[in-house]
Amino acid sequence: MDTTLTVRLDTQLKDEAERTLDSLGLSMSSAIRVFLTHVVAQKALPFPVQSAPVQAGRLLETQREDPIEYPLHVEVEVLLEQMAAINARLFELEESESASLRRTEIAKVREAVQAMRFQFDPYSKDEVLAMVQQIGQYASALRLSQPH
Repeated sequence: MDTTLTVRLDTQLKDEAERTLDSLGLSMSSAIRVFLTHVVAQKALPFPVQSAPVQAGRLLETQREDPIEYPLHVEVEVLLEQMAAINARLFELEESESASLRRTEIAKVREAVQAMRFQFDPYSKDEVLAMVQQIGQYASALRLSQPH
């Protein structure tokens, strides 16, 4: 049985998160499912949580002025999760396709996406961000091809 989760957010945070997730090819619901799936599987958050001494009122100012910088390993984990989601969607498309030639084309794309996991240096911020952008384009294209 599905359930609904209600979260109160600052409107600006929600809007910025939706724009960012959309550029990555994810809905807010999908991103939350990815997050919670990771929490359950790893029995931990996908990023370190630390308390930072911040003067009253300064935290909100900082968050609005500066873009949020995530640790590189978080970017890599999200990237790998997104690649897995893309592979799953491509597999669904491949299985549902009746035309043999089209099935072969989808399989080749799926294999190419799988190979991309090893085509970037996970310790290079530039390479990770470039791969995030590339995978985001795949995800956006697949969202357009989903049945409505």
